Amino acid sequence: MNRYCVICDRYTPINTRMVWNYAEGGYMCPCCTSTCSKSDLESDDEQAELRKQQDALAAQKAEQEAELARQQAAISAERERLERAEAERVNAENLRQAELARKEQERLDAEQAERDEAERVAREEALRPDLEKLKAYANEFLKGLPIMSTEDGFAMRDCLRIAVESIIEKWDV
Repeated sequence: MNRYCVICDRYTPINTRMVWNYAEGGYMCPCCTSTCSKSDLESDDEQAELRKQQDALAAQKAEQEAELARQQAAISAERERLERAEAERVNAENLRQAELARKEQERLDAEQAERDEAERVAREEALRPDLEKLKAYANEFLKGLPIMSTEDGFAMRDCLRIAVESIIEKWDV
């Protein structure tokens, strides 16, 4: 305990009883106690009762803080659970979207393959009259080739015939 008077700021010896001044919030020496009003003074019993009340309030406050901490922990756990659930939902939605996109891409690829096949068939059909004319011309050309008398001439005639036939085969479907 501080042994200085809250009123006059003088040191009070340890063997002298000091009295609590409620208005000033500190202990007073006997000299200043006689000059103060009775309402500013508190007895040791009142002071002990106040301490008990303060201790009870402090304990109640500690209980309230503990309960608040438990509630905050529960709220935090619930928030984390909700965040995990939301993350799982988003992940599932992303997987579903990816699956839909993959199916859509497969459908588009199949449509493109159908269009490509139709285009190839249309090209073949458009090319068929020209190919028929070329075949007829090549047959006439091959029939009109002279018979060669030498072995080299015969080989050139065969190479020419093979080249014409390979060209026609390449475009004939």
